[in-house]
Amino acid sequence: MERAADVLLPIDVAVVDPDLLWRVEYMNAIRHVMVKEFTALQDAVDALTPGHPSVVVIGPTVDASRRDLAPAVRETRPEVVFLAVAADGEDAAALDNGALDGVARVLPTEVTAADLAEAVHQLLPRRAAPAAVPAAPVTGRSAPVNTATRAAPVMHLPENMILVTAAKGGEGTTTVAANLAAALAARPNLRVALVDADGRFGDVAVHLGLTPVPSVRASQLPLSEEFLDRLFEHHEATGMLVARSPRATTPDTRPGAVVLDLLAEVASRADVAVVDAPLPLVLATDLHRAASVVVLVTSERAAELKNAIVATRELAAAPRLVVLVNETRPTDRLRDLKELSSSLGVPVIGRVPYDGAIDRSTQRTPPRIIAGSHSKLARAVTAAAEDIVRRAPFMM
Repeated sequence: MERAADVLLPIDVAVVDPDLLWRVEYMNAIRHVMVKEFTALQDAVDALTPGHPSVVVIGPTVDASRRDLAPAVRETRPEVVFLAVAADGEDAAALDNGALDGVARVLPTEVTAADLAEAVHQLLPRRAAPAAVPAAPVTGRSAPVNTATRAAPVMHLPENMILVTAAKGGEGTTTVAANLAAALAARPNLRVALVDADGRFGDVAVHLGLTPVPSVRASQLPLSEEFLDRLFEHHEATGMLVARSPRATTPDTRPGAVVLDLLAEVASRADVAVVDAPLPLVLATDLHRAASVVVLVTSERAAELKNAIVATRELAAAPRLVVLVNETRPTDRLRDLKELSSSLGVPVIGRVPYDGAIDRSTQRTPPRIIAGSHSKLARAVTAAAEDIVRRAPFMM
């Protein structure tokens, strides 16, 4: 059966090797593009989208006879590029000198994951540099997009992306994401975008008192530049850019495709993207693999912690996964954070206290989550933002 992720997003890089540990180590080093792992070369080729530029990495324990598939594929699919890692005992230099037909590059057996990732990115098509994007205005609608920076054939996601999600709805991911974005936006010379990846409810717009966004039909995909521009608005109180996913109006509209198109545009407009996304969409699109940090939001109630443990396993492929405990109350029986981290198997970076004023202020401008900069909630989230930056330093 075809996975949802394969339907939603073309594969940029396919990593092929029978050795699970090798696949995982080298696949996780390839960042900011969509990567899939396969045990067989034919399965990888079959999963690629015709016409979409892709790189297929042939691992060192793939049967040498299977490499003969490369020239045959290249004859009909010139957009597919093959990169091989020499098997133990093979002369990589000789193979890289044209001895391996259909393969663009051959790397030595002992190549590091970082060097392989660099070689992969050199083979992928590059898009125009984002330096030509004009500075974002502080108020009003965003300026029209610079067409020179629109995404090229390969789907590029924001280089610095904080993904905020939860095992289920109602855990407060929007509150956490908005505060994290506001805390980062307060840093000098840092363009921050808050992305609402759940078009069903539009919670970010409600929390920030912004105008609603238009809905989208399947026939409108991929989104036009004019339509994308309508999804962006600047938040005056913080100066951050807000990108809102539109609500789908037809059953055949794929939410993941809409979000990925939006994120590709965010990549050209912001230095850091804080993305509020439901877990099913995250897993269907493999966004957690491309994120700099994934923040899993949970409460400290037993049932929610049990759900969080399941979610941490589903998000295990994320390069950096942390947990933030939300809406703690003075009457709660709180566990030691080190003990909680041990139970969840991932670092718990802090607690955010419950603030009842949030529920009463969602229709105000600016809302409580931004205006209450000296509240316990704001201080807790600011501390969490500092922790996240230490784990994944952003370009300043």
